[in-house]
Amino acid sequence: MLLAGLLHPANDYLYRNAYVSFILSRIGHLDSSILHSPNHSSQVLSKIDSEMKALERAIKIVLPRRNNLVPIAVLPPEVLALVFRHLSEVWKPCSIVQSVNRMPSDWYHPPLKLGWIYVSHVSRHWRHVALETPRLWSSPVFMLGESWLDASLDRVKAASIYLNVVDRRVPPPPALYLKRIFEHGHLVEVK
Repeated sequence: MLLAGLLHPANDYLYRNAYVSFILSRIGHLDSSILHSPNHSSQVLSKIDSEMKALERAIKIVLPRRNNLVPIAVLPPEVLALVFRHLSEVWKPCSIVQSVNRMPSDWYHPPLKLGWIYVSHVSRHWRHVALETPRLWSSPVFMLGESWLDASLDRVKAASIYLNVVDRRVPPPPALYLKRIFEHGHLVEVK
């Protein structure tokens, strides 16, 4: 649909929206550019893409402010950290080994479910709380790789590291990973 269609009187509500009026003032003339010179369509697309990126940046500024006003955002970080700790006990990261459409290249790097780690993807506030809660990082998830282990060891701070060697569902950690844990100087508890 051409932008000119938005200017139809039936769409009068658009005129009342300052943001839409502003955008139309910036790109509304582009319809006639396409009609008079189809060769300019790539330039027009580039201009529209540029405007869309500017809108995305504006939304990234407004969204955190909005998110700070929802009820869950007013929970004290200590309470949120406690919720995350309980969640980490019941929603563990794991690999997805029963995948019908797995390609041979996936056999050594199975797809993963991040479990409780998803809370760090919800909002900046939740991410900050999760990253600053050492107990969340004290049970390394070896299947996520070396860089993940290094990040966990940094985030665990002075907390103990817990290794579960009893659970047969969890593959044993590679010797290299164990070496890194012991070299990091943390108290290690094995169960």
